[in-house]
Amino acid sequence: MTVDSFTIAVLLIVFVSTLVRTVFGFGNALVAMPLLAMIGLGMKTATPLVALLSLVLGIALLVTNWKKVDIKSAWRLLLATVPGIPIGTMLLKGDYQRMGEIVLALIMIGFSGYSLFKPKLIEPIKEWLA
Repeated sequence: MTVDSFTIAVLLIVFVSTLVRTVFGFGNALVAMPLLAMIGLGMKTATPLVALLSLVLGIALLVTNWKKVDIKSAWRLLLATVPGIPIGTMLLKGDYQRMGEIVLALIMIGFSGYSLFKPKLIEPIKEWLA
């Protein structure tokens, strides 16, 4: 059995993206998607591959670390995903794609601004400047 360079490149990308997810807790799609698209796999093939990889890795991490799961936080996140997934899919893939992109951009800008200027960071700066 011979393995060509394309298969080696895909396996290397999958390995690196899995390593990033394992070390940092997220990011495998951020690493894998652009690299898989760049080597010529195509977005229609790369998207389900990365989704399947993410699902398998998430299940593996959950099985090995299930005692560390904070149930109080997790149930709220799971509850929020129930309406969020169909609404997000409709906004990003349906007739409202442009509006969905705008809403997503506004949420990201709002969260970034909140994280940047939240009171915990502003108070020490005020005390330091005084």
